[in-house]
Amino acid sequence: MQMSVLYGSKLSGLWSGSNLEDVKRGWAEKLGGFREMPGAIKEALDALDSKPYPPTLPEFIALCREAARRHQWHVKAIDYKPTAEEQERANETIQKVAKNISTADSRDHLAWAKNPKSQIALDAVVSAAKADVRLREILAELVASGKCSDSYKLRTA
Repeated sequence: MQMSVLYGSKLSGLWSGSNLEDVKRGWAEKLGGFREMPGAIKEALDALDSKPYPPTLPEFIALCREAARRHQWHVKAIDYKPTAEEQERANETIQKVAKNISTADSRDHLAWAKNPKSQIALDAVVSAAKADVRLREILAELVASGKCSDSYKLRTA
């Protein structure tokens, strides 16, 4: 639908006092950047159906850019087929990475709590044990093994 049908005198009022040929030339120049993306311009025009006022040129360009981003009309796909050597190198890299990834993490993330090196670390275990059953069990083991006292004071060897 033409903008003049949508907006009537609001459209002509937008450029009153301006040279209409300059306005048309300016719009044509700025929208020329979308010549490879006519779908973006169409979508921007369709979006005007819900707008009560005619857009300025920057507002209309913003609508075109939004449409272009959504649909990526400006992105042209490049056909690429890796060579056998590139594919082999990629497979080797995948194998190396896969060897370093373990489905079961072998690190003990609670080792700091099981063997506190300072009273501050032990105090952190005591505090966190209030909310975490695993740390409560570790704290009980620290007391049972004599690494700390019943009053949670770290014993040094």
